[in-house]
Amino acid sequence: MIGDKSRLILFIVLLLGIITSCASQKKVHYCGDRFDVNYCLYLKDDSFVLSSNLKLKSDIGRGIWTGALGGIAGSTAGLANVHGVIPGALYGGATGGLISGGLSAATGGSFQEGFTSGAIGGALTGGVSGGIAAAHSSHDRNILTGYIKREYLENFANKFYNQNFSSELSGMTNRPRIKVKALSGLYGKTDNLSNTVSATGQRGANTLITLNRSIVKQALKGSTNQLYLTAGHELQHAIHHDSGRIRSAFRNAASIGISPENRVGFVNTYSEIKAYQWSLNAAKRLSFRFDYYSNKLNYYNDNLYKFY
Repeated sequence: MIGDKSRLILFIVLLLGIITSCASQKKVHYCGDRFDVNYCLYLKDDSFVLSSNLKLKSDIGRGIWTGALGGIAGSTAGLANVHGVIPGALYGGATGGLISGGLSAATGGSFQEGFTSGAIGGALTGGVSGGIAAAHSSHDRNILTGYIKREYLENFANKFYNQNFSSELSGMTNRPRIKVKALSGLYGKTDNLSNTVSATGQRGANTLITLNRSIVKQALKGSTNQLYLTAGHELQHAIHHDSGRIRSAFRNAASIGISPENRVGFVNTYSEIKAYQWSLNAAKRLSFRFDYYSNKLNYYNDNLYKFY
């Protein structure tokens, strides 16, 4: 039995065939006894009218099948794992146009007209197919763009923290807030919104952990190692603020003679060293990117002494 999705796509394909067939027609001119190379061949009146009708039928037929073929190509957007109206339309327009244009040229027609007809059909059915795929996705997506909604990713990230770091979270005075967004060159970052790294650091700081949406999406697909290492690493920074360790590090920096202008850099580097120590141990347990985290830890260990 044909489902609602298939019926909708089939209807659009058929409708599109009619529309594009009309769009692809050339004007037919009656030449009479006058020869006009722009519009017709010089033939007897009756013969010319007959040949024009045949050409018109040929153009209509080609318009129908190129438009329909483009529509069918566009309807595969959902099968190609393309989600969203806009991505589906772009996918369908490109694939439908290229396929229809190539076959139109191969059968004696115009590549440009075949491409246009197929692209229109492909874009329409591709947009519909992509929108349906987004609506029926196992993840909550924006119908227009196909992007997984940020709220959905953040709910997933919070559940991930609860499942993997419950003991660490239970020991904190204030749980950090979790945000998911695109980050350039970073897996994650931690900010203390109430007291950004200062000598008067307070216990129970208002910390915000931001995770790169790309690694959260990877975890949704089952690849959780990078999310685990990043989430745990950033949680260490949040714990440093919450426990008062940042405040202690500032006091220690002053006591060992670190100049005031270097204390923020010193404390940040100290926090990174502690967080990467956790990351390296976790990477070893997971047998995942051990060398990467070892190099990062060595980098911050070497940089710590630049502040003295």
